[in-house]
Amino acid sequence: AALPDKVKYGKENEFAANEYERFNQKLTVAPTQGTNWSHFSPTLSRFSTGFNLVGSVLDQVLDYVPWIGNGYRYGNNHRGVDDITAPQTSAGSSSGISTNTSGSRSSLPTFSNIGVGLKANVKATLGGSQTMITGGSPRRTLDQANLQLWTGAGWRNDKASSGQSDDHTKFTSATGMGQQEQSGTSAGNPDSLKQDKISKSGDSLTTQDGNAMEQQEATNYTNLPPNLTPTADWPNALSFTNKNNAQRAQLFLRGLLGSIPVLVNKSGQDDNSKFKAEDQKWSYTDLQSDQTKLNLPAYGEVNGLLNPALVETYFGNTRASGSGSNTTSSPGIGFKIPEQSGTNTTSKAVLITPGLAWTPQDVGNLVVSGTTVSFQLGGWLVTFTDFVKPRAGYLGLQLSGLDASDSDQRELIWAPRPWAAFRGSWVNRLGRVESVWDLKGVWADQAQLAAQAATSSATTATGATLPEHPNALAYQISYTDKDSYKASTQGSGQTNSQNNSLYLHLIKPKKVESTTQLDQGLKNLLDPNQVRTKLRQSFGTDHSTQPQPQSLKTTTPVFGAMSGNLGSVLSGGGAGGAGSTNSVDLSPVEKVSGWLVGQLPSTSDGNTSSTNNLAPNTNTGNDVVGVGRLSESNAAKMNDD
Repeated sequence: AALPDKVKYGKENEFAANEYERFNQKLTVAPTQGTNWSHFSPTLSRFSTGFNLVGSVLDQVLDYVPWIGNGYRYGNNHRGVDDITAPQTSAGSSSGISTNTSGSRSSLPTFSNIGVGLKANVKATLGGSQTMITGGSPRRTLDQANLQLWTGAGWRNDKASSGQSDDHTKFTSATGMGQQEQSGTSAGNPDSLKQDKISKSGDSLTTQDGNAMEQQEATNYTNLPPNLTPTADWPNALSFTNKNNAQRAQLFLRGLLGSIPVLVNKSGQDDNSKFKAEDQKWSYTDLQSDQTKLNLPAYGEVNGLLNPALVETYFGNTRASGSGSNTTSSPGIGFKIPEQSGTNTTSKAVLITPGLAWTPQDVGNLVVSGTTVSFQLGGWLVTFTDFVKPRAGYLGLQLSGLDASDSDQRELIWAPRPWAAFRGSWVNRLGRVESVWDLKGVWADQAQLAAQAATSSATTATGATLPEHPNALAYQISYTDKDSYKASTQGSGQTNSQNNSLYLHLIKPKKVESTTQLDQGLKNLLDPNQVRTKLRQSFGTDHSTQPQPQSLKTTTPVFGAMSGNLGSVLSGGGAGGAGSTNSVDLSPVEKVSGWLVGQLPSTSDGNTSSTNNLAPNTNTGNDVVGVGRLSESNAAKMNDD
């Protein structure tokens, strides 16, 4: 199912009324040396994601997400529809979607919804096919170096057609094919990725390894200004994304984040050895021999769930200049253009993550402003920086939430189920995401795993042995069905390449909730009236005839036993006079922030013996990580309510 080509805009976005025509006008103009690229850059665009995501995720991503380079090594042309008005050049044969072979392909940015062929390329890669016939001669659709660009949404839901149960669905590759048509290579072998750096001497082009290459495989567009790099082209693509369609915005983010390679700094230390080899596990040979290693953090996921807290950029997410000092003050993930040199040549920066089964509620509040893109991902506020001119070839991604340098918070980052500690997040009036984490859930998991390991013959306990966590619904926990994609062997002992591509080891949800159930549950959870009613009931201020609960299932409140209301907390009295016995002089905002944490539901009694001095844990045994605080105006508003 595909969205209509012409988008019907609603009155809620007056600026978008003429966007469709304006975008089409721009698309008719091929860039030249005098092209004013500022017209293609976004100024301020706002997206908001809804609950409904219909149709095939793969089809919608590939139909409507614009990309630069068409997944073909950032070629000089977009390898799409021929420009019949241009004279014939040596650019090559037709792409196969146009019968015209007399004209050259233009150097327009690639838009998969106007027939440039990215969809066919990605489907061929996911299905294992490496060649197609165009103009009577074979041409590779997608070489190894281009795997860094595919969207990561390589699965489709076959439940409706295959009659699977509601609890589990069947996911297959996009083409339904697994056999590769080209022997000797694997569609997803990261060890064989070529460097993408091109040197030009006159009309001669060579790759970094010295091999000559044809003109159509050059790295950069001829008419792009020098300060625009392949990663810098993403905001140009964003500027053409339908700004009034939440699904497209979300699918773009899912595709973008699904194709970012990561390095893992598990220790949290900041030195030359912070990226330890044993934490990366990027060897394709190892992965081929042991399929269980496919779900390692080196692929940006924990238990199949992308956990942004555990990965970081190669040189940290802040750099004073192109050669500035490194910093790892906060975790992040980054995309490295493969221009490696010196001692870093062994790192394979072009590896991508497998497809991630994200859900519509994972991404929200996307804002594109200037050279940055920000959005909310679960409890994180994610910010892409330096689009127009990335520092030293890096696209920075910064996350606010937890501090990887703090031992307690790092313990949470590397927990088997980090969502067990997530207590909630909200966007304050400044547009910043604030989150609250309670380490008790993590410690409870650790204690349970230790007990299971002590009584089990297994050498290690895994997260799969833990009972389902209430937060799992919101996170839609995923896993890799490795048995479905196990490489088979032939009688001669040779490995059959039918299922040995990394990119056929796709992620699928552990349990699939129907869209209607998921939507209704989330709406009930987030409905302001529901929240207000529950708060009033727990505060003892609801004078309705409904029976009043004695208390919510909570941790021990930061400000004493559960009685009293928000006003008493603000006045310093707290519940049971807890505020008066506190030796720390807290502001009203701090009191409200800490007190609200005590009202949040607990997932486990857990181990409370460990200590932690992180805010807002100020006067009790609560082990809570408070990220951000309620503003005073928010606190006052809540008091008024």
